[in-house]
Formats: sequence, C-alpha cells, structure tokens
Amino acid sequence: MPDLIHSLLNQDIGHLRIIADLWGLDLDSTDSDSARGELSASLLDVDLLADHLASLPPEADSALAALLASNGRIAWATFSRQFGDIREMGAGKRDREHPHRNPISAAEILFYRGILARAFFETDKGSQEFAYIPDDLLLLLSHTKKKEERGSEEHTSELQSLRHLV
Repeated sequence: MPDLIHSLLNQDIGHLRIIADLWGLDLDSTDSDSARGELSASLLDVDLLADHLASLPPEADSALAALLASNGRIAWATFSRQFGDIREMGAGKRDREHPHRNPISAAEILFYRGILARAFFETDKGSQEFAYIPDDLLLLLSHTKKKEERGSEEHTSELQSLRHLV
C-alpha cells in the first residue's frame, strides 16, 4: 500500500490544511507539494500520533481497530457498510460546508484526519477499491496500539527506534 505522502497526492492545499487543523498543526507551506511533505512528517511523529489517537471518538476508534485487525486494508464496500461513507464533494463545496466539522461517519472522521485513504489495488479477482491506512502510518499505529495494550514503558524504546524508519 502507498505511504502517507503518496496517499495525500490527490489532496489539494485546502484538504491538507483541514488535516493539519484537526491535528492541531500549523502548515507553513503555501503549495500542495511542500505542505504534503510537511504534513506527512508531522503526522508520523510518534508522540503526536499517540495524543491524536487518544482524542478519537469511539466510532472512529472502532473503525481504526478493524483496519488494524485486517492488516491495514478492507474492501471499500465492506468498510463503508460497517463504518459509513465519505461524502463526495469538490473543494469549493467542502470549503463552504466544512464536512470535517460535522462528520457523518467514522470513515469521514478518519479521512479528514489523514488516517484513512481510499484507492484501487489489484487482487486475484482484478482491481478492487479499498479503505486503507498508509503503510508508514500503519506501522506506527500498530506499535502505538500495542504500547497502549501492554503499558507505556514496555514499548518505549521500540517506538523510538521506529522514528528512524519513517
């Protein structure tokens, strides 16, 4: 699966600013390419990620847990039936209506936070659309969840070593 920066390739600067805002970040970049790199680096910070996960509503946490249990991807049709859809809208409508302020589903919550992406991947049955967590974010999420389950001190050094991987 693609990493975070590649998962954000189709997002405009407005969408990137929404993600940054929901994470409590300020983007210094004024163009999409620079903002994508700046945002990706920030979202892959272990401490920021742990804090952000703690603030997710229960329905988003459930959707995230399902994705983690499925190695980071679930067929879109299955995922959207269980966790809701993402409203389709262009940048203008998104900027007028602010769907990230009143998300209609767990899928929208995770999507506007940059945790959930959507793409087509080849399967043995042909091309199929999936909900997925970008690879580098998936690695950190998996270890962060293990840390929560086993206690904070047991995995601290392992998480610190992950910083060098992403």
